[in-house]
Amino acid sequence: MAGGSKYEELIAEDVAYHKASTPLEDMPSCTNMFDKWAQCFALGPQIKAVYRYGGLQDCRDKLDDFKFCLTMKGMSPEEKYETWIRRKAEKTASQRLGRESSENVWQIRSAGYPVHLCGWGMHTYDPAHTRWRR
Repeated sequence: MAGGSKYEELIAEDVAYHKASTPLEDMPSCTNMFDKWAQCFALGPQIKAVYRYGGLQDCRDKLDDFKFCLTMKGMSPEEKYETWIRRKAEKTASQRLGRESSENVWQIRSAGYPVHLCGWGMHTYDPAHTRWRR
């Protein structure tokens, strides 16, 4: 299966999902998108991004959403909805095909935990047996 067809399959799935989960009345306005872009620079989200991803949050995607909303000003509400759902599905499909996430930062531990010093001497924790061993 070619990469492009997998991408189109994911887009079709995501369009169906987003249409089912987001009615026309719940489509965000340009003002809401501007607010999300401005909130991206707040201290809380930036600290969370540093903790999860090791760096500051990139707010370009929220700015791009706001700019995209401005380009839809002349469309009818139904056209805006279809265009917005398609864009949202394309972004989701791209993420599903391999964009980095916080799960890629942390490595799964396959061995026991590091040696722990306590009053009785050296102990290690064996995750397979879920108990401390001497």
